[in-house]
Amino acid sequence: MVMRDRMSRPLEHHALPAGSDLRAAMVAKQAQLAAAGWRVNSIPKMCGFFFADRDNERVCVSVECFEPTSTDTHGLCR
Repeated sequence: MVMRDRMSRPLEHHALPAGSDLRAAMVAKQAQLAAAGWRVNSIPKMCGFFFADRDNERVCVSVECFEPTSTDTHGLCR
C-alpha cells in the first residue's frame, strides 16, 4: 500500500503479504488516518484507492503492484 502526496510522490509504503484482504487493509489505513485527524473519503467500489486531507495536505492511499522509489513520480494518484 502506498500513500502519495499531491504531486504523486510516495510518502510511505508498506508491503502487504500474499493473500491479504486488500479492502480490509485500506479500511484499516482509513481508520488510522481518521484517528490522526485526517478527513478520509470513501473507497469507491471496485477501486484500490481513497483520498484523505488535513489542513492544506491531500494524499492518495492506493494498492499498487510495485514498490515505489523515492524518485517515483508515476502512479494512480495525480
